[in-house]
Amino acid sequence: MRSPEATEEPKNGILINGENFTLVLERERGVGLYANTDRSKYLRIGTSAMVKKELSFHKLLLAENFPVAQILDEGEKDGMNYWIEESLGDTHLTNQFYEDTKATGEVSERRFDVFLGHVASMRDAEARIAVAQPYDFSELARAVGESGMEEELPEFAERIKLAWEKAKQTVEKLPKTLTHGDFNPTNILDRGVIDFGDHFEGPLGFDMVNAITSPIWFPKGPGYEFFQKFDFTDEQIEEFFTKCGTSITANGNFDLRDSFDALFFLKANWWTVRNHKMPKLQEWRYEIYREIVETYLAGQSLYEYWRNKD
Repeated sequence: MRSPEATEEPKNGILINGENFTLVLERERGVGLYANTDRSKYLRIGTSAMVKKELSFHKLLLAENFPVAQILDEGEKDGMNYWIEESLGDTHLTNQFYEDTKATGEVSERRFDVFLGHVASMRDAEARIAVAQPYDFSELARAVGESGMEEELPEFAERIKLAWEKAKQTVEKLPKTLTHGDFNPTNILDRGVIDFGDHFEGPLGFDMVNAITSPIWFPKGPGYEFFQKFDFTDEQIEEFFTKCGTSITANGNFDLRDSFDALFFLKANWWTVRNHKMPKLQEWRYEIYREIVETYLAGQSLYEYWRNKD
């Protein structure tokens, strides 16, 4: 139901169709994010070119059945374009998992089922549009930060290049699809997935690997800028691979375990590069990254490395 008609623009907010929206986040891309009073709706407003670009992409996601917010309205105001979307929830799953972990020591099955549901929806959408086309590996290297890692660890650059060449041999055989780029519980809410700002064309399975392995990139102990808020149990990991580890594409069946090591290496680059604003976490991740590269080059399983990492 529309809010009662108002006549004045609210302080630190915007009036659209008689409903007040208050600023939540002023984004660098020139599109501001606002919420209505009960946070049941979100407004995105900014320059015409940027809003039209983002709205077009969001409509593409909806058309391909990605689990994203429905669009409620769109239009123009004061020389800017906007659209209004439904809220997908108040708290992302990382914080919900953290609450579970503090209370019982592990992620609850109820919330894990929510997670699996959205992972499966993302998997199905990505598999449906996956195509067998050549990769632009220079673009993929940019998207995952491989070239940046060579610059940040110049004394280790040759080992990184060797690992990258090894990963390419697996990746070039995988279907290419639209990836979220940062698909993990922090970008999953109760009713869907948010923040496709890092999206790119990448290998099928890239998002799935990140969804289940993201806790490894946060230290368990104190003294860092960020810490591990939760981890999945062995039983939950097995359930993940049982329910979300395979896909059906136009080119046949896809099994995540078959390409796990190469995809995990790609995500290792993504998680480790450009952490300079968090120097303690950066050094910690450098150590993990070096271990991953050496394990991968030695022909040892990165799946086992991940499962056995303390």
